[in-house]
Amino acid sequence: MTTGSPKALAVTHAQSYKRESREDLRDWTLNVLREEKNSSREWRTVEGPGFTIAVDKQHQSPTAFALSIVRGLDSRPRRLDPSYLYDEVGSKLFERITEQPEYYLTRAEDRLLVRHSAEIRRVAGAGTLVELGSGASLKTQRLLDAWTRAGKATYVPVDVDENAIAEACTSLRARYPDLTMRGVASTYERALATLKGTGAKTIAFLGSSLGNLSSREYQSFCELIATTLSPGDHFLVGLDLVKRPEVIEAAYNDAAGITAAFTRNLFARMNRELNTSIPETAIHHVAYYDVERERIEIFAEALEELTISVPSLEREFRIARGERILTEVSHKFRPETFIATVEEFGLEECWRTDDEEFGIFLFRKPKNAMLAGSPSSRSESARSPLPPSLHARTHTRNHRASRGRSDRATAQPSHEPHRLGFGAHRAFRGRVARPGREENVREPRALRSSCNASGRAIEARSPDSRSRTGEPREHAKARSRQSSCIRDRFGEVEDARIDRWQLLGPPRGAARSAASRDDSASHRTS
Repeated sequence: MTTGSPKALAVTHAQSYKRESREDLRDWTLNVLREEKNSSREWRTVEGPGFTIAVDKQHQSPTAFALSIVRGLDSRPRRLDPSYLYDEVGSKLFERITEQPEYYLTRAEDRLLVRHSAEIRRVAGAGTLVELGSGASLKTQRLLDAWTRAGKATYVPVDVDENAIAEACTSLRARYPDLTMRGVASTYERALATLKGTGAKTIAFLGSSLGNLSSREYQSFCELIATTLSPGDHFLVGLDLVKRPEVIEAAYNDAAGITAAFTRNLFARMNRELNTSIPETAIHHVAYYDVERERIEIFAEALEELTISVPSLEREFRIARGERILTEVSHKFRPETFIATVEEFGLEECWRTDDEEFGIFLFRKPKNAMLAGSPSSRSESARSPLPPSLHARTHTRNHRASRGRSDRATAQPSHEPHRLGFGAHRAFRGRVARPGREENVREPRALRSSCNASGRAIEARSPDSRSRTGEPREHAKARSRQSSCIRDRFGEVEDARIDRWQLLGPPRGAARSAASRDDSASHRTS
């Protein structure tokens, strides 16, 4: 092993990382990847019979895989990057999953594509067809039939597995001899960066793959699509819709056990490529539908106590018996909510199916998108993964900027905080700013802003009669005294109840006026 090799650099960084906090993990990861990127060419090209594939060496490297595993096992709760499920073995297992009788998604989408592919091509018009997460490109043949019938076409399959793209292009060559194919083996973000300004195109994201992204990744992905498309381009997406939980759970717990083997293959890949030595029988597949979040959550559960070692980075993790590691999620969608979310990023719906089981949606980037409605000009609330009812950050900032203006008395709240509910606040799992202390708090910005703007905070009154939170000063003082007493007596456990008061208002009698307190005191003394 040479001193300047990527592996040596990774080990050096790992040794120094042990003496640092986990907050520096991201910078450490970027440094290792930057050194590896500089040590070799960023992309390599694979030539095939009638097609080419641009392969991202950075994502395919063992160092990147090892860093992803370390980063995921270091997080709380532990999770692993689902894109690494799709190596050569994993891609073949997934194709078998789509053939299982319980897995309704592929059949439902294929039925809709057979019925509507010609109409989709007519609305989308000519241009390159780009497919994200192409796999074996079986379902794409419905679209390619329509594209090639209308004239000469170009197909760009994008997948993290180079072998899957090569096999798909080889089989498609026999069916479409005049089709131009240029594959990209990389992550979506890096692949889409190579497609900007390449002419008219339709980006297809089928198989409800959008549901595999987390809430934050989902927002970032929609913004990425919007910035990649040029005015007049289209975005085609297939989504699994919300339905009965037992139907959804059966699709991810097939009787043949193929999905379970798909989950275990990620750990088998770790053994093959990273020498982690994880017993295959020690991993149990667990998948269930979270009704509140409307998503399937897939875990790898340890049937025994495990020690996962990553020798290349000199890291070691102890996994307790029964501990679960999140490997994948699959959100289910409601059509109107999804359409509203995508349109926030400057796209407009131009076609959709009316099926109740599965949905296919086609969006267009308007011709005047560069003048108005571009992603860069949209509100900060659309950029946040928070639900619309919690988008108070922009409003709070505007309210602070408006202090001293003559029109301050006409300021209106951006939402009604009493409708948020305790469940929405509880999801943040953190403490909020105490009344009257808007600055110098350590809570996350999104949480802090939603609470600072809560209650009657934005009601404009004279600064002499209102506290910083916007409520009468005697109310704020009363609540502050009562909150302090509860904290002194019960400690942190009681903070959740205090935080709830900040969102929903104080319990009856908690914020009495000074006059009423004086009256009650006089009654007690008498």
